[in-house]
Amino acid sequence: MTSPGWIEKPLPNFAGIITKWNNDKDFGFIRQVVDGRDGRKTSVDRFVHISNVACGVPQVGAFVRFDLIAGRNGKPEQAANVEIYGVEAPPAVDVLAGEGGAQ
Repeated sequence: MTSPGWIEKPLPNFAGIITKWNNDKDFGFIRQVVDGRDGRKTSVDRFVHISNVACGVPQVGAFVRFDLIAGRNGKPEQAANVEIYGVEAPPAVDVLAGEGGAQ
């Protein structure tokens, strides 16, 4: 049996929506939905630099999957291994962008 020539890798652990992107400085923010302390859903903006994007340049509104790595110099965790899935996120993900979504 021969190898197909590619290695299947797991999807990154988290999902979100690009909410801000600065092409001049090559960084932006991903909005991620997390469980809040009171058990309700809340959102957290995660920093992402272009060097941590697998392929392409993110656009505001793009649905992405990503992992988290430690922030530098005591800053919060930031996104890494970011994979862009396009600006047409599934309807159930609209809540990530703060637009409501599936009821």
